[in-house]
Amino acid sequence: MNETLTCRRAGLGVVASLSLALVLGASLVPAAESRPQYEATLEGLIASARAANPGYQAAALKERAAGLSPWDAGTPDPPTLGVEFYQAPITSFPDPLKDQMEIDYSIQQMIPFPGKLSLMARAERAGRAVAAAERTGTERTIIGALKRDFAELYFVWRRQEILAEDAATLRALATVTSTMYSVGMTGQADFLRVQTELASLQADSVGTAQDVAAMTAMVNAWAGRPIETEIAPVAEFMPDSIEPSYDALCSLAVRHRPDLVAMTAEAKMKGAEATAQLAEFLPDFMARGTYKNMLQAKDDWAVMFGMTLPTSWSFPKFSARYQQRRLAARQAQLGAANMRNMAFAEIRGLEGRLSGLRSRMGIQQTRVIPAARRTYESSLAQYRTGKTEFPMVIDAQRMYLMNVMEYHMTVMSFLQARAELEQATGIDLDRIDAEPEGK
Repeated sequence: MNETLTCRRAGLGVVASLSLALVLGASLVPAAESRPQYEATLEGLIASARAANPGYQAAALKERAAGLSPWDAGTPDPPTLGVEFYQAPITSFPDPLKDQMEIDYSIQQMIPFPGKLSLMARAERAGRAVAAAERTGTERTIIGALKRDFAELYFVWRRQEILAEDAATLRALATVTSTMYSVGMTGQADFLRVQTELASLQADSVGTAQDVAAMTAMVNAWAGRPIETEIAPVAEFMPDSIEPSYDALCSLAVRHRPDLVAMTAEAKMKGAEATAQLAEFLPDFMARGTYKNMLQAKDDWAVMFGMTLPTSWSFPKFSARYQQRRLAARQAQLGAANMRNMAFAEIRGLEGRLSGLRSRMGIQQTRVIPAARRTYESSLAQYRTGKTEFPMVIDAQRMYLMNVMEYHMTVMSFLQARAELEQATGIDLDRIDAEPEGK
């Protein structure tokens, strides 16, 4: 009988060893499947955002409307056509044609001083540059938010996979502990621990599925698509390591950052408005031609020329308007300088953050995760030989998967920081090599 029991336990030991080998294989070997690539999916979403996002379309319409302003400001006012029923008898009221003595037909045109309209049109063209920069700013804001949310969706996908991997491992461990518990090779606590871990994992999986749905809806909203549109999970990848210098990033920001470009264009617009206001000191002209239809005499005609006359009492009005626009131009220049300094400080902070995240990713990928994996393998081997307790296996397995999840969280943070840096510089970092040198 003792020999039978020994053989039975030896057989169960072989079964347990094989089951634990399957557990190890299930938890450490990634699933091989064909998935879309991260960059390709992101580029498709960005193209959709440019084509269909309502906010971007509204900004484009605003830019188009601003492009028409120079025509408005640089075009003379239309002439005024008038008809005057002159010397009509009171007894003919309200019929102006009854017993009418004279009808005057006139046309009048206001003529601005030469150069005034061109100065006003130049100021409006500078305003068009402001609207163009604002449209680009809206585009960069939308694309930046899309990239950050897509990076979070990428992490949630990875978390979902890790939880599925964890569940497969725990189910395999549950089978092993159930078998070992049935023959008295392990205690009830080990079996109940696995069941508890599985129940907790199911709750986490439900929450993660909700996070996937929420982030998918947000990404679709930025892309201008119906929020229920499905986005296929992308394959795991390692982000490219692009390391432009701080000076290069600042140079890019000066040329491309939309709010900085808009502030610089606004300073030019205010300066052009101040120059145009100087022309208000110059007179405008008026010409009028009149044809007099005389009913009881010969018809005749008249021509009148006039001009506005700047006087001492009108000078303060024109001077105040000029000073207001000159101060507004200076204010815009100082605002642009302050924004440039703040942009450089933001770039410095994001550059350091990206460098730290890049180093952290390398350490996690080459040192932390392999060490956690070896610890997990060692715990499984020791449990198989009875040299460690079952909770140690669970803890080692949890530690391994937690480090994998932390690595993917670092990747998410890196991608989001890179999107913020692209928004701070106003250009995609992968386009830096195509940019000309110089500020």
